[in-house]
Amino acid sequence: QPGIQRPQLNTQCPQVNIQRRQPAPPARHQAQNQLTCPHCKMKLNKKNFKRHCTRKHSHQFETVSKDRFLACQCVDSKHGVFAVEKSFCGPATPIHVIKNTWGPIQKIMCEVDQCRLNADFARRSGMLPFECHHIQSLLYCPRIDCQTMTLTAEALETMVKNKWFGEERKTNLLRLQENADAEGVPLSVQLTVGGPQSKFHISVYEKKITYYSRLGRVTVSYDAKQNNWHCPCAKPRQSCMHKAVAKWHLFITKRELFRKVKSTEAEVPNPTQTTADQNASEAEEDGYPPDDKHIARMLDYLLTNKKLPADLPQALIEQSRDGKTKDTFPKHLVPKETKCTECENILSEQLITSKGKILTSTGVVEGISTYRKSCLNCGMVYRYQEWEDGIHNFDDHIFLSLHFCLMVRNALQVSKCNIIMCSLKALNNKRVLTVSEIPNPPDDYNGHVDINNFWDAVATEIISRGLIKCGQKNPFVVPPSYHHWAPWIGPHTRSSNSVLNTEFEKMQGPKMESDEKNDDDGDNEITVERLTDELVNLKVNFFSCYFTGGWAVITCPCGVVYSVKFNLRAESPRDFVDLLLSWKHFPNVSVYDYARGLALHANRRQPGIFDPFQGRLLAPTPENIEQASEGKVHVNMPWLRFPKMPADKEGHPLTGSSQHFALNDVFHQGNSKDQREVLRKLELVPELTGLINSQCVEQLFSGMRKNNYFLNLTTPSTHIFLQRNILHHYNMAKNQKQKKQYSKIVPPDVAMQCDSHGRVVLGIFMHAYLSQVLDENNSPTQHLAMVNTTVLTRFDFWSLGLERDIDGMILNCCLKVIEKVKLFAGDSFVISTWFPPLSMNHMDHLPDNAASLEWILLPVFVPGHWTLCILRPQNREIFYLDPLCGSGWRDESRTHLFRFLGHVGSSCLDSGSSVLNHSSFFLFVQWFCFCSKILHSLTHSCIKSATVDKFG
Repeated sequence: QPGIQRPQLNTQCPQVNIQRRQPAPPARHQAQNQLTCPHCKMKLNKKNFKRHCTRKHSHQFETVSKDRFLACQCVDSKHGVFAVEKSFCGPATPIHVIKNTWGPIQKIMCEVDQCRLNADFARRSGMLPFECHHIQSLLYCPRIDCQTMTLTAEALETMVKNKWFGEERKTNLLRLQENADAEGVPLSVQLTVGGPQSKFHISVYEKKITYYSRLGRVTVSYDAKQNNWHCPCAKPRQSCMHKAVAKWHLFITKRELFRKVKSTEAEVPNPTQTTADQNASEAEEDGYPPDDKHIARMLDYLLTNKKLPADLPQALIEQSRDGKTKDTFPKHLVPKETKCTECENILSEQLITSKGKILTSTGVVEGISTYRKSCLNCGMVYRYQEWEDGIHNFDDHIFLSLHFCLMVRNALQVSKCNIIMCSLKALNNKRVLTVSEIPNPPDDYNGHVDINNFWDAVATEIISRGLIKCGQKNPFVVPPSYHHWAPWIGPHTRSSNSVLNTEFEKMQGPKMESDEKNDDDGDNEITVERLTDELVNLKVNFFSCYFTGGWAVITCPCGVVYSVKFNLRAESPRDFVDLLLSWKHFPNVSVYDYARGLALHANRRQPGIFDPFQGRLLAPTPENIEQASEGKVHVNMPWLRFPKMPADKEGHPLTGSSQHFALNDVFHQGNSKDQREVLRKLELVPELTGLINSQCVEQLFSGMRKNNYFLNLTTPSTHIFLQRNILHHYNMAKNQKQKKQYSKIVPPDVAMQCDSHGRVVLGIFMHAYLSQVLDENNSPTQHLAMVNTTVLTRFDFWSLGLERDIDGMILNCCLKVIEKVKLFAGDSFVISTWFPPLSMNHMDHLPDNAASLEWILLPVFVPGHWTLCILRPQNREIFYLDPLCGSGWRDESRTHLFRFLGHVGSSCLDSGSSVLNHSSFFLFVQWFCFCSKILHSLTHSCIKSATVDKFG
């Protein structure tokens, strides 16, 4: 080409030496700088070993202190909302917490799910003053900046002209700003916490409480480097109101970010899928396995005596892993039985094959001899099945190391089982089974199935494949049927081994009109919106090769699967009612995408199961429907957090309530055209608002879709067996992860155990823990606890637990622990100023709503000991607890003041009934004594000396 000078070759050179450059040998110091962790066998650099041991294997219990805390910032000073970094390590993502200890409405809450679960765990274990590390870090929050950013309408008009927004978005933004001003909260606040520097985090006001805005605010992030926005309420490239507010905010503060550039957000490529084909060869011997009758006896023996334990010893797993490398596998596999277990005769030994193979994760061990033993008297046959050697016998020719079995099991969780399917045994002569080929149930079938018999039959079929020759008909196959097809419900969840499966009722024709007279809204009919909803929201169909059904699950809000049913026909509310009626305890709240059909079908089968109001939250009156549509009515369920006392008859053991509600899923609550269904919204229950995330079930379905390919290649019984196995280990992984999170908030030497309801609580450790706290050889200034903003040291606990006078500060903290909405605990230091010689105004210390409180606790220090006065303004009662006075009033000069407080507090109340009775008072005293049970002088004498005085 013109203008380009070509290089000239030197053709006169007699010889040209071309040498291939050899790769440089690896540096020796690279291997010398690495070592293996003795705890987890992980290879890492020497410089990282100390930090690795501190993070992964250290039992040091780090707490929040002035030298170690999370960066935080005040967002809303009026309501006590703060932004805190989510974790000490990893990406600095900001989250919202609220700590409002002033004003009439006091609240302390963290929006992180794990912190909420930790708080519930601490409350169950008696750790009442627990606070997560996010809330504890607020103690070191810098002073608030009173200046707030005002989003101007002029800037918004400029953005409309520049085509950033439209007129409709502008109107919505101005309306949202007016709502924020009316509530007295900032619409947007730019956060200084979080990183990196190329990211901008904006806290945006959100009035509606949802799972992504539990505290009334949403964090919107903008990555200037990648030029993309993120909001938890919308998809990555989908606009929303929160992103628009954040853009409005940054347009004022960071105008240089708003220039017309092409988005640099890279699209995530689809992961490549790789498959591996392996060929398996089998050697067959004549005369073995025996006939079907003897195989059935063998299978019964194996299921009874040869089951692998749930938790294999770690040393055995390591031995199995290194068996091929160290050549530790036995070469001759002989059953350990010496006598027949049925007739106790001597057994004879026969060789099955000398060409057995052991499959390991590192290779194949060949030349394995396998033997069997048989009884000459009864014909019972025993084969090698000794897991203690680190080997699992598949079919007497192919063996699996236990380490390889665990690898296969783990592969089930990551959808890589298609690599292993061909390694074991191929399934031949498969054919598609349609629903019409399923036989009808017997005439005497009543819908009950023995769950143990069914799943034992499935396990028998799985094991029998190692005893049935290839191509031979397997008599132990469990075909799909209406009368022998059971769901899986855990033994502690189901009421008995007899569970319900009434899918055969789906084949029945429509009921007569007389059967539907009790249904006031005709839910038996398939409406257009119901049909459309089912077509749009198709559930995962795992039986697409065999059936037209799917699988139905019942999970808790955390995502743990409690029940699973493998449907033979299309999903309907009947399937979930079968599961719920098989439970030991019917749940108080059931969330379903078609709640109306669920409630009506359940009430038709068992009248009154969903009560009151057919599972609705309120009576379907026009007034309630109108108020619920406008969001002006709420239904409180305090028993969801604290058990109902006293419990209802046949109430749930955890909540104490006998009410059962059927509420709509968030994604489907707007599908029905019936106005009465607005009374099934989750937003009407403050205790459930923002805490029920329906996406956990959809995420479970999405993850299980990855298994469709290899599961649809199996028989129905194999399908449900693998499905149950996958869900079981899915639950185990979730539980182990949760226990690991709990272990971060308790001392390392404290064990965790399950209570009578299967919930994790702390073990019995109070004596050892109290001994450590009250040890006078330890540092008296060590920080041990914090209640609100008061830090308690070991010296404070010495005054509480040892034979010393109680300090007023720790007594105030004990009372603050039990302080709630309807209970106020006075400050002992302030109360001491009410009496001569100071005689301060006592009304300044009481809250404005003192007359509406149920309890007012007033600790009073009398020289030498403490007394406690309890006021009940609504009942016009005074309880005066004096350990040194058996009965009557010991000091009339002090009780006169308390009587005056009682008169003032009850002056605006009528003589109505009270919420609590006298027995509740003594329960409260016992609760108070439990919170400070090492207060010996109070616990042993106060209850006996309680004096009751009526006033007003």
